[in-house]
Amino acid sequence: MALTKVSNSMISGASFSIVDYGADSTGSTDSTTAIQLALTAAGVSGGAVYIPAGDYKVSATISIPSDATLYGEGHISRIFRDTAVSVFDVLEILNKSHIALKDFYIDGVSKLDNAIVANRYCGVRIWANGGTRPNDIEIHGVRVDKISNGEQQTEGNRASILLEDCYDVRISDCKFYDNRGTAILITIKNGTSGINTEQIQIEQCWGKGEQSPYLAAYPAGFGSFISGGNHQDVLVSGCYVDDFGFSNISMNGPRSTVINNISKNSTYAGINLGHTSVNNNCDDSTIIGNICTLNGQEGITVAGSKNLVIDGNVLRDNGQTAGRNEIRILHDGNYDAGESKKIVISNNIILEANNIGLLIECGTDIFVTGNQIADGSLGGMFVRQKESAEVMNVYITNNHIHDCGGSESAAIEVNSDTAGGYGQVNATIMNNIIDSSAATTIQALGIMGTGDLVDIQINDNWFSATYSGTGVNTNYANRNAKPLNAFSSATMVNANIINA
Repeated sequence: MALTKVSNSMISGASFSIVDYGADSTGSTDSTTAIQLALTAAGVSGGAVYIPAGDYKVSATISIPSDATLYGEGHISRIFRDTAVSVFDVLEILNKSHIALKDFYIDGVSKLDNAIVANRYCGVRIWANGGTRPNDIEIHGVRVDKISNGEQQTEGNRASILLEDCYDVRISDCKFYDNRGTAILITIKNGTSGINTEQIQIEQCWGKGEQSPYLAAYPAGFGSFISGGNHQDVLVSGCYVDDFGFSNISMNGPRSTVINNISKNSTYAGINLGHTSVNNNCDDSTIIGNICTLNGQEGITVAGSKNLVIDGNVLRDNGQTAGRNEIRILHDGNYDAGESKKIVISNNIILEANNIGLLIECGTDIFVTGNQIADGSLGGMFVRQKESAEVMNVYITNNHIHDCGGSESAAIEVNSDTAGGYGQVNATIMNNIIDSSAATTIQALGIMGTGDLVDIQINDNWFSATYSGTGVNTNYANRNAKPLNAFSSATMVNANIINA
């Protein structure tokens, strides 16, 4: 058989064009068999299958063999679903390895009701199904539109790209648009336990959630750009994510790294790490250099996880629908008391919070330093230990807080008491700049300690002249009377408040 000559510097080995095996580039007739034959030939020789520009209709799942590459000319090389037959996973990698998918378009054509299990399917399904884990897989420049899928459901995992029980997978420069559900799901086979999906890189991808018309049952689109659990060692970097129905980026496994992404307009959080279910903590994870704006709930949420770094992010005007916080360190039902939980929150820019800029309610060693927080409607920082069996040591240093709070709230509040079922908080607050354009109406209180389980030391902070009171306050009764700072904990010691 004569082969169509293909020139592509990224492809090595023999190239097999699907049109040489009978594929119809007009989309009038079915190309499933032709594409499968070409891939089978490529798998034998370790070669590549070329999808020329055109529209190719498929009516059944196409299996990708090991040691094969499938590639095209970008969005003009379109594989589309035959809507006259029952739904099916378009491409499948089952127990296979050393595969590349590059530069083509998978089109589901029309969205289906993903509340009906029979309607869910994948654009690309990578899975083990109890067998050998797929590995060494590259997906580059692939676009997936209008796939109907779910999330981690008891009925089975489906996503635009599903990563289930696999490792060493690299996804880059891919585009996801108007899918009814999750774009990339990182998970394990239903009914199993442990961590079997790992070493995943997702870089420079673009995702926009489901567009109108929506389902009545899921008016916000249902699903996330990235969602997962029971995974580890996942990197998400340089992605643009917009308008998904759940949290835009939802990572639920240790050593999750989320760097330099833009996350906006989600129904829930812009970035969420950690979950209440078992094996879904995000220990030893980092969130660095991201932009989160206009999300329905928090900009960044972390639940029940330890050893975290949240650094250099920009958050603005999140909590659109629920008045949530820009950054929230959340105590949840899966929290492991008694462990050392170190969290660093540094060098973030937090603007226009619809509630509080930064809320911390768990952890043992918390370092909050170098952040800039402005215009939080109910406060700049609120800290308490919701795990009654633990002591939290928190160090709040070198932050700048401007116009955060209300007529009865503070720029910085440390709050913990026995009656609330909370644990002890030992706080050191020093070298912060706290200013307000109108302290009596915008930021009535500078620093506040509340509750019988708060031990707070305050040193060398600078307050703007809009606050009443000057000099050094060393008397507890005087501190209580000053509108600048309100303290109600009897355990406070060594307070040294300097007012400008």
